[in-house]
Amino acid sequence: MKGFFSFILLFLMAVIILEYSLFFVSQENNFLETKIELIALETSNKDRTILENNVDRLIFNTLNNELDKTTNLIIIQNSVNLKLLNFLDGKVIAKVKKVKKNLNLSFLNNSSSVISFETQKIKYAEYVFTHGPLLNNSISKTLGNEMKTNFTIPVYYTQRVIK
Repeated sequence: MKGFFSFILLFLMAVIILEYSLFFVSQENNFLETKIELIALETSNKDRTILENNVDRLIFNTLNNELDKTTNLIIIQNSVNLKLLNFLDGKVIAKVKKVKKNLNLSFLNNSSSVISFETQKIKYAEYVFTHGPLLNNSISKTLGNEMKTNFTIPVYYTQRVIK
């Protein structure tokens, strides 16, 4: 009888150790899957951040350069939107009332506004992406294959230059 209880005890301990090992193997697999998903998400977030930073820099630099030349609103707006169009063309989707449209200069001019003035010592320019008069125009792009993130120019996105 003593040998039978020892065998049962040893068998139960072996089963517990086996279950414990299987639990850790499954947890390690879950950890690796989560790690892969996080890397994919970070990659798509990196792509979105690069796109956002490049749009910010492009608009700021264009405003800055145009403000040196003129304070004419239409010239500044067309210049900023033309550079924005050249950069974003093929990278993003333009939408009006959630219907896809071609991104063109007319769309950007209708979806943005510029304020510019000059006093004796100060020049000021401001670019605002207004999303159109009814706030129904948008520029967006879904980034990533498995883990998706969205790049969108937000409503009332603003860049200012003061000289």
